Amino acid sequence: MTHSSWTPAELLKTSSSYWLSSAIHAGVKLDLFSSLGQDALSAADLATRQQLNERGLTMLLDALVALDLLKKTGTDYRNSSFSEEFLCS
Repeated sequence: MTHSSWTPAELLKTSSSYWLSSAIHAGVKLDLFSSLGQDALSAADLATRQQLNERGLTMLLDALVALDLLKKTGTDYRNSSFSEEFLCS
């Protein structure tokens, strides 16, 4: 991409790509998808299970919901069908 082809939309898309991939990487690195498996768990229960900070985990889980990699019902999170198939070990 040359400098002359930049648009505000392209800049926003490129700059947000880092944050999207970081959320996915963190979810995989923390083994959240496999830990959820076919269960639906609250952030508090998952934080206890994974020995993670609940507040930080909630922010990450909500980011993964925004990416459609997790589904949220009430306070419970579960894998999307895609995540269950491709991100669970």
